Amino acid sequence: MNEFICEARYSFGARVTNFELDIFLKRLPTLWNSKEGRKAVLRQMQIVNDLNRLHNNSLLEAMKKGGGIRKLDVDQAEEYALTKNKSKINELEKEYRQLDNQVNSISAENEKQRKPLSEIFGEK
Repeated sequence: MNEFICEARYSFGARVTNFELDIFLKRLPTLWNSKEGRKAVLRQMQIVNDLNRLHNNSLLEAMKKGGGIRKLDVDQAEEYALTKNKSKINELEKEYRQLDNQVNSISAENEKQRKPLSEIFGEK
């Protein structure tokens, strides 16, 4: 999990803040307590990896078609990668957002079921 988070900035760029990562990490303990939560988080991680793989493979393909890295502008390669995979990217992003809603629901439900420390330790 930590390795995945360290690589998040490469997947999401400047769109991920430390605050957002902190919130994500705080949700994990409650999510790992349920089978559905673990499944949703692992699928989200897989989606991010799929998006990265699609992008990188398309960039390599663009470079090969363009005759090498020195003969093709990086902006053109990026545009090719986005255009080539647009429908698949949209599909994966939609699934990710659905999973995020599911994760939020699971997390909220787990929080409701959590007992306060005073109840656990018998303090009044």
